[in-house]
Amino acid sequence: MGLLAVGLAGPRDAESCGPVFPRAQFHFYAKPPASDIVRGRLGIIRPSYDKRYLVVAYRYLAGVPLSKEEADAFSRQPPARPATGTGALGLWTAARAELPASADTPIGIDPYRRLDQFTVYQNCLDSAFEQAVATFEERKKRWGINSENLAEWMRGQSAVFDNCDGENSMPTPLPAGTDPLLLADRQYQVAAAAFYAQNYAAAEQGFQEIARDTASPWHEIAPYLLGRAFLRHATIGGDKTKLAAAANTLRSVTGKWQGPARRLLHHVQAQDDPGGRWVELCEELMAPESGPDFAQNLFDLAVIRNYGVQTSEQNNDLANWILTFEHSDWQFTVARWRESRSEPWLLAALSAIPKDHPDAAGLLAHARTIPRSSPGWTSAAYYGVSLEMARGNTAAARAWADQALRTERSADTRNSFLGARMRLARNWDEFLQVAARRPVAVTAYDNDEELNQQSSHLLFDDDFTDAMNQEVPLSRWVDAASNGFLTSPLQLQVARTAWVRAVILGRTEESKMLARRLAQLSRELNEAMMSYAAEPDAARARFDAVFLMLHYPGIQPVLHSGFERETPTARIDDFRDNWWDISPPEQHSGPQSGPNNMQHAWGLPNEERASGEKEWRHLKDLAPVGPDYLAAETIRWARAHPDDPRNPEALHLSVRAIRYGVGARRDPAISKQAFRLLHLLYPKSPWTTRTPYWY
Repeated sequence: MGLLAVGLAGPRDAESCGPVFPRAQFHFYAKPPASDIVRGRLGIIRPSYDKRYLVVAYRYLAGVPLSKEEADAFSRQPPARPATGTGALGLWTAARAELPASADTPIGIDPYRRLDQFTVYQNCLDSAFEQAVATFEERKKRWGINSENLAEWMRGQSAVFDNCDGENSMPTPLPAGTDPLLLADRQYQVAAAAFYAQNYAAAEQGFQEIARDTASPWHEIAPYLLGRAFLRHATIGGDKTKLAAAANTLRSVTGKWQGPARRLLHHVQAQDDPGGRWVELCEELMAPESGPDFAQNLFDLAVIRNYGVQTSEQNNDLANWILTFEHSDWQFTVARWRESRSEPWLLAALSAIPKDHPDAAGLLAHARTIPRSSPGWTSAAYYGVSLEMARGNTAAARAWADQALRTERSADTRNSFLGARMRLARNWDEFLQVAARRPVAVTAYDNDEELNQQSSHLLFDDDFTDAMNQEVPLSRWVDAASNGFLTSPLQLQVARTAWVRAVILGRTEESKMLARRLAQLSRELNEAMMSYAAEPDAARARFDAVFLMLHYPGIQPVLHSGFERETPTARIDDFRDNWWDISPPEQHSGPQSGPNNMQHAWGLPNEERASGEKEWRHLKDLAPVGPDYLAAETIRWARAHPDDPRNPEALHLSVRAIRYGVGARRDPAISKQAFRLLHLLYPKSPWTTRTPYWY
């Protein structure tokens, strides 16, 4: 019996509170593919992984692989809440419908009950409905489908389940002379109804009486149910003194219910001493061929809080390994590595040891001796590369990363080594060569849970985009827009972004080079870009660019990681992902990673990086907020060239841009200026009619 089954659970169904934006995820944060890890294909074992994955990883590292039964149990996902008419509740509904009188009465059973404003729990477990169906079939054979005894039994059992969601309905007492079996069933039904109604004292008394009645068909299960009642009294009822009674009762259970009682006793222990039970679970999970308990123990390990549990010589090795690996406790891991020389402790020590520790060189040397066939090789290489980099041994780190990239096929591990290799780039080409990454999942909010989408496209991760945005000079953007190390879609992203940057920075030569490249890469922008590139007058070309940007809300001077926005470039996005806002503090394009959370254009000379940083600062000074910049440029042009027939439309689009642009820093004064100029200079234009307000 699972912990949540008898305790508290979260909401029954995930409730969406807003739009879900698909996000490209380049690494697994908590849940790597189960199909790989149960076969010992561990990839890079990360401290952020859920504990159940760390358990399996440790077992393979320690030479205790999963049995087929354990692997199958691990891979099975917890069943979703069944829809009405399916599962155990559906079986009970079908059984109830066999009696005509019952079928006419709507049931609407909800097995979940609300505990408080934020918490619900499954009050009536699936096993309760399954037991009721089995009992119904037995009584039907004994009494007959049309018997009054069966009808009365059904009325009593229906009253029991009325309490699942809090109705408080009790089975009616039966008169003297009633069939003894029906009387025994009713005694059980009354105790069960009290249990589900949260009247735990009455339930305890009822199950105690049944346990003393050796003639009752419920005599054998009654001690187990009494233990459950004590436990619910402690967890749901809040009387923690009942935990001792629950433990004593469950220890006394014998016969066929001894196994379930033992599992429930574990839950009692988890309530009374969660840290102690957590350590015990780690020991139980190391037993090979642990059978049907394996999946439940893994689940329990994940939900029991191990707050306050400390590493200790009295703990089993798995418990200490998880605790230290999760929290990068390098003192303990290094000491344990010295004692054991085992692979799990080697990896834990590699991931946490300070770069200048006396044992660091020895750890690295030992890591290089791990055979490629070992399940820990990839992790040893990854943490070894990171440590070599931290120690300044870039050549050794580079060779190790290149070795991994020649053999690794998993997108998760390749992306990690590509990220390391980017920080080891010796020149611009090497930097570009490792820029593209393949996502491991298409998710919402980096949660490892795949949406119903898969992407095989190569995309940029944030280590590349942050470096490009903040440190790469425009001349390198021009090169990247045509560089064969990037796919055509990625070249298009770079070229489009670089063109906006060039326009804002007043770099006419580069902007026209990029426009010609964009004309080659984008059928949508071909005509406009060719026209822009052919304009000989620099001032007119600048307004051509502004006018074009006003028509394309998806264009901006910042390169983003992952997917581009879903809305077509020329359309207003309903969620304000339009134009740009790079005013301080600028928003990075994704969660940062790497040493000290700093992303750099590795491979570029320092003077080029300094030039790129200067351009980035200048860009933010000139055009921190896209709609404001475009509107100001339009106002300036319209005042200087009032006869330009594009002005009314451009002024209208400027007001629109400030209304729908990204961020909260848009300047209403600029919107008002554009509005007033439009109505003053072009009162009869249809664009003026379409602009009744400023924002």
